[in-house]
Amino acid sequence: MNELLNKLRNTNRFNARDFIDNNVYDFIQFKTKESHPSVIGGVGQLKDFPIAIIANFRGTNITERIATNFGMATSTGYRSALEMLNQAKKQKLPVITFIEMSGADPSMQSENDQQSQAIANFLNAMGQYPYLNIATILSEGHSGGALAFANANYLLMLEDAIFNVASPEAAVSILKNKYSVEQLTDILPMRANQLKQIGVADFIIAQVDDKKAQSQLISDRIIEIIKDNSFEQDFVSHRFDKLKKI
Repeated sequence: MNELLNKLRNTNRFNARDFIDNNVYDFIQFKTKESHPSVIGGVGQLKDFPIAIIANFRGTNITERIATNFGMATSTGYRSALEMLNQAKKQKLPVITFIEMSGADPSMQSENDQQSQAIANFLNAMGQYPYLNIATILSEGHSGGALAFANANYLLMLEDAIFNVASPEAAVSILKNKYSVEQLTDILPMRANQLKQIGVADFIIAQVDDKKAQSQLISDRIIEIIKDNSFEQDFVSHRFDKLKKI
């Protein structure tokens, strides 16, 4: 697991910007009242389809990683994501989220700034979004912060990605070192294939090193989902029914 975590957290790992650069045309960034470098988003064209993107981003070098707090969004980041979602709602756009975070910001400052409420508000808005939303976990997604970004009609995961209520290291600490990181992966299903089996993940996408090829694989699946859901339907009930089955 330690080797996998190092791979998932590598600065050269495929990220949301790679997807935007390779597949999204006429991309225009959202402007929000509050912002945090770990949350980026905007509107653009994915082939023939207008879409909105709200993405978690942790940077591709040490300077960016410090600026983004290593992908751990603060309360301002979640409020910014909510504002982006509301802008997408006005345009009746399908929303694509991308996730690469080890957790929400654990600082006292974020707690004092009502981070838990900001996460809850965004999570609720994602669940109540009246149009299609699709979440993709690119590396790792942990804690309520990742859950908010992943509250979608369809969850995609790269085949080596992991998704859990807490990062492996945090889970070990919570359980007072009763289990090792390796043991926890057997107790808590967090790998893509495990989550597909229990209905949390809907699609697993092959992980490839070439970023252009990786972007195309993700794009092809997203476009297929958009085409399959082009008719008018109750997307809110769809999300609720999916969760009831898990």
